[in-house]
Amino acid sequence: MPKEKRPFQDDTIVYPTYRTIYAATTLGHGAGDPREEPVKYTQALNGAIFVDAHKEWVARLDENSLAAKMYATGELEEEVEAKKKMDTLMGDMGVEDMIDGMETGDEAAMDEVDKAMELASSDTALEAMDGILSIDMFTSYGFSPPILNLPIRLSPAVLVMLMGNSFDNFYNTIDQFTLENVSYLENWHYEDGIQTAAIHFWYENAEEILERRHLRTGEKFRHLLVQRSVGEGEMMCIDITKDIRNEKTPEYSNSAIFGFMYPIGASIDCQSAPRSTFELISGLLRAMVCEFFGWPYPIHIAWVPRPGIINMLQGLPIEMILPRFINLLVSLPLWLHNYTLTHCETSREVFGREIVPSTASEASGTYMVYGMDRIRYPPTYTQSKRVYGEEGSHMRPPTEYPVPENVMMTLNEASEEIENARKEHPEWLTDIIGFGN
Repeated sequence: MPKEKRPFQDDTIVYPTYRTIYAATTLGHGAGDPREEPVKYTQALNGAIFVDAHKEWVARLDENSLAAKMYATGELEEEVEAKKKMDTLMGDMGVEDMIDGMETGDEAAMDEVDKAMELASSDTALEAMDGILSIDMFTSYGFSPPILNLPIRLSPAVLVMLMGNSFDNFYNTIDQFTLENVSYLENWHYEDGIQTAAIHFWYENAEEILERRHLRTGEKFRHLLVQRSVGEGEMMCIDITKDIRNEKTPEYSNSAIFGFMYPIGASIDCQSAPRSTFELISGLLRAMVCEFFGWPYPIHIAWVPRPGIINMLQGLPIEMILPRFINLLVSLPLWLHNYTLTHCETSREVFGREIVPSTASEASGTYMVYGMDRIRYPPTYTQSKRVYGEEGSHMRPPTEYPVPENVMMTLNEASEEIENARKEHPEWLTDIIGFGN
């Protein structure tokens, strides 16, 4: 067992979200905010953000569980019918063969993806998808963990594509200062993409789990990620989690477990400050790919073990990864929003939210290079101001801001709204080159 714990790990160079946090709390707001006085990033602020993150996650999990229950019991008749059509279409496009190839590590899996995407882009398939996916779809946090806002009729297919038909997803929050596991742990089980069981450990209950020791090394659960590589440490966490899963839900004891670690600070800013899924996935996938190509720092936000689709995609040129991943997820050019269920008071005051987001093509064209202070966008992206507090926490209709939350639209419609907002409201933009430019 290590005699000393690492007191601080500077991950700010690893993931753009950390750079945003660092800029907002230590250097001053880096997005053209007129309030230039920095907020000291202390452990107290870190704890406040953790409370915010926990409130948001509890709301998301409740929504996700309720939606899954309604779906499983047939209360959402239109969604169930749409799911059946989706399954038929996926079968016709050969998506099952593609999934089997990814799970077995078949080198021909990419060929299967190309075939499926070629079929998906045909007029017949697009017409079928257009009949399945509509503007008024029932949406929920359908990813695993529930980060992305997805139509529930699409979510099961996405989860099966990522992780298979029967799996557990274990979620552990870590303190970005010490890399210790903190007192918020979750475990969800999915059958055919639908949540069928959940194990929650919060606060006092979680503290009991954090004191459990690994059978091989004798280390406490809370310390397993402190001085190890991400893959090794998270797999040791899964060793303990698997025992708990088998105690609580023995009927799923043969299912695979995927671990997903998440630093406290990223829990809110990563999912809320970016107003679209494209920005979120852009940072996440690029971080994973940089690690794949020898990035010198660990990426403390990832699945362990990596789903087959991630391993397959990370071998592509970096500029192809995001559009390919989005196409695999939704098969149609839909704009996917991020939105929050709770007020998230601390992060809203500290980070704010950008008034005009980047377009999907701009987010897809971002890139990271080792040693840079920020993620870079194409020159077409115009930095916009941020709004703080309650005014900026929920951009839901009715609102004058472009691409409001939880409103389904196409990429072209979203891009048009964003470009029109830049022209019609120059007061929303800033001449200051901040993070993102």
